Amino acid sequence: MIEVRELVKVFDTRGQIVRAVDNVSTTVAKGEVLVVIGPSGSGKSTFLRCLNGLEEFDSGSVSIDGLAEAMERKEQAGANGGEMFSRKETLDLIQAYYQLGERPRRRLLDLAKSLHTEGDVVAS
Repeated sequence: MIEVRELVKVFDTRGQIVRAVDNVSTTVAKGEVLVVIGPSGSGKSTFLRCLNGLEEFDSGSVSIDGLAEAMERKEQAGANGGEMFSRKETLDLIQAYYQLGERPRRRLLDLAKSLHTEGDVVAS
């Protein structure tokens, strides 16, 4: 299942603020097909890039099969201002997760839950 909650992506282009993705929420169940349509420049590609980790979003959340998006907003990144994972590492992790069978995925989620600290968002 893919869950998107209040997703926002803003671009600052030459001093003009553009809200390419403006508070988008949706849920796509396993086996369901989602079609994203709209005129050129309406944010379709930006929305999909936010889902697959190729574009950093400004606020909101993306969860794929209960795993929260690994990338943090720039302001909330580690103390050194870096990201927890690079884009490629994030995509590699997502790909590896989907290549696992159902039992290993559940074990991985259980392990992640056991390692979280107070304040972390953990899949249920």
